[in-house]
Amino acid sequence: MELIVIHYTFETYGGAEKVVKQLVKLNEKGFSVSILTCSLTKEKFHDILEHVIIAECPIRRRKLPFSAYISFINSYAILRKALTMSGVYILSTNYYLASKLHPSIIYTHFPEEYTVQGFIRRLLHKPIDHLEAKGFSEAEIVLANSKFTANIVANRYDRRDVKVVYPGIEVERYKPKIGKGSYILIVSRFDPYKNFELALRAYALLERELREKYPLVLAGSLNMKFLWYPSFLMKLAADLRIKDSIYFMFNVPEEKLIDLYSNAAIV
Repeated sequence: MELIVIHYTFETYGGAEKVVKQLVKLNEKGFSVSILTCSLTKEKFHDILEHVIIAECPIRRRKLPFSAYISFINSYAILRKALTMSGVYILSTNYYLASKLHPSIIYTHFPEEYTVQGFIRRLLHKPIDHLEAKGFSEAEIVLANSKFTANIVANRYDRRDVKVVYPGIEVERYKPKIGKGSYILIVSRFDPYKNFELALRAYALLERELREKYPLVLAGSLNMKFLWYPSFLMKLAADLRIKDSIYFMFNVPEEKLIDLYSNAAIV
């Protein structure tokens, strides 16, 4: 079976990119998996290069102030290429394309509509929201990576048939060291919609003795669209008077990430 995976960009290494990389392993099970994208950092994703097709996207990042429209315009270059291929389309991003590609499967970590920050940006995003809703409605199958996201999809797009498929984990590599944890760990891409602020404010409510015993480690990849966000979080930590107990770790290699998970008291 031919599987065509659509993922807009491979610039940073996060949960969605890990899922796509796992899909490539289906080639070992008799499937034929191709990945369509607009851009890829070869140093980070060299192990999937032979399966990647890079579409000729007309606009590069930073040429327009509103990146959602860059992605939207560029997605039609991906669409044109996808229409020359036949198989089952799996959309990891750009969910609005599902209405143009059949049969299609959406695997969503979070609808794009809910990642847009600020009143003006949300207003400008409304046309894309409409098309995204159409994509969710017309995709043959909709999968979500968590119950939380599945509930949003079911209620917002009336997809009561949405199924939860949790991202896989290599259990032989990720093993906790029971009873030896010395910090609290949060792992996520540094995007504003991830709401690290909530974690910082909750952590600030802990007694000083607990904060001294269990510092908070925030680890994850940087998002080029939101390079200001870590500085904002650092200032918030200072304002909350907890900066001495907060540690930021950016673009952590996977082996180091495994070590961080293994030695954490709470994840």
